Amino acid sequence: MQKCRVTALAVFYLGTAMNTLAANAERQEQPVIVTATRSAQTADAALASVTVISRQDIERQQARSIQDLFRGVPGINVVNQGGPGKATFMQMRGTESDHVLVMIDNIKVGSATSGTTAFENIPIISYIVLRGHCSQCHANISLRYPAVEATTALLSGFVAWHFGFSIIAVAALFFVWALIALAVIDINTQLLPDDITLPLLWLGLIVNMDNGFTTILSAVMGAILGYLSLWSIYWSFKIITGKEGMGYGDFKLLSAIGAWLGWNMLPLVILFSSLAGAIIGIGLIIATKFRKNLPMPFGPYLVVGALIALFWGEYLNLAYLGLF
Repeated sequence: MQKCRVTALAVFYLGTAMNTLAANAERQEQPVIVTATRSAQTADAALASVTVISRQDIERQQARSIQDLFRGVPGINVVNQGGPGKATFMQMRGTESDHVLVMIDNIKVGSATSGTTAFENIPIISYIVLRGHCSQCHANISLRYPAVEATTALLSGFVAWHFGFSIIAVAALFFVWALIALAVIDINTQLLPDDITLPLLWLGLIVNMDNGFTTILSAVMGAILGYLSLWSIYWSFKIITGKEGMGYGDFKLLSAIGAWLGWNMLPLVILFSSLAGAIIGIGLIIATKFRKNLPMPFGPYLVVGALIALFWGEYLNLAYLGLF
């Protein structure tokens, strides 16, 4: 009798353990969501009605766009207006369109001003006031944004002080802003878009038609030599090693820099960009164990060299020539 009682207890505890494991496994399979409380919880524990669209759902529906995907979600209306580049409106039934927040990978999809206050568009100050968090989705805002904004502000102020109140200062501001944008884009994507480099090149030639930063002849020669110098290095390296050492965007960027500053500034730009690349590259390898075979964008270093040449290039050239 005692043996039967022990067996029954063992079966009871085993069944209880299996039920607990099954319940935990089922709970772990529930998708985890993060709401405005910034706390993670499973979808079944949320008080509000939650619909989670998983990768399996997307593959099963074979939706060709976000709009097609949301059309299958109960309670959401999706309306398209117009042809190519058409506007898409989404709203939950019983609400207005600005009451709905759609995010993809923590990035808000929709109007840049919808549901935000005016101060949130003020550089640096908005980051401080919001304490580094989005006011709507409460996701962390990367320090990259205030860092870029602060750098742009400091360089803009230095341009105004260096060149004074003049049309050249206005042109230099556009040049500096374009360089900052290209550096950040190259760091993030390792690409230098033609939409910026090519207009920057032509704008440099236009500015120097009236001897803005240099003569028009020096600007044209700078554009030609800037492109050909890195182009020659690229093909020499590729023929010797069979590898590509840089991208074509670097050629176009140096060509644009030459169009703005003239051919006589190109040696300074290449020198200081190479020094910056060597110092930062070695520092990354030592400090973060950055692998040597990983590609590094060269555009930001060209930007460093261009800024040095813009502000102090003439002085450095005169100091160098004074040695002979």
